[in-house]
Amino acid sequence: MNFFYVLANQFVTVFLSINTLTTLTFVSEINNCDYGVSKTILDSKIRRSRTSISFIPKSDAIDTNMTCYLANGKMYVFNLKWTDDRAKAHKNIAIFDAEKKKSGRKVYEDKELKIYDAGKNYFIESKISEKNNVNEYPFGKVGVSSKWRPVFFNNREIWP
Repeated sequence: MNFFYVLANQFVTVFLSINTLTTLTFVSEINNCDYGVSKTILDSKIRRSRTSISFIPKSDAIDTNMTCYLANGKMYVFNLKWTDDRAKAHKNIAIFDAEKKKSGRKVYEDKELKIYDAGKNYFIESKISEKNNVNEYPFGKVGVSSKWRPVFFNNREIWP
C-alpha cells in the first residue's frame, strides 16, 4: 500500500487502468464521492466500513474530477485519468492530511525546479518564474505540495 499525503485545495491525479483495481482508503468514513462520468465508463464501490472506495474502470475515456466528502468534515479533490501504462496506474492508496513544512532532502532537480521530501509534503523551489502551477494550484517561486506521485508542475508530469 502506498501512503500519500494531501493538502487542502490541491488536486492530485489518480491514474486508472482497466486491468488494475485502484482503491483509496481514508482515515474517516466516506459520506459521499461525486465524479462526472457515467457508471458505464467508471464504476465505484465503497468498502471496508465505508472508509475505502474502489474504482472499476470500464473504458479508456476517463478524465474527470472527483470530490470525496468524509464524516470528519474533510474534503478531498482528485483528478481521475486513464493510463495505458500499467506501471503508472495507482493501486492501493492510503490518504492522510499533509503538514506544511519547508525543509527536507532533495529528491528531484532539473532546469526548472527542485523538489524536496519534507516529511508529509513536498517543498518545491521554482527556478523559472514567480507564476507557476503545481497540481492545478497557483504557485509562486517556492511553496509546498501534496506528497503524491506524480507532481504536475506547469502541466508537466514529474515522478520524484
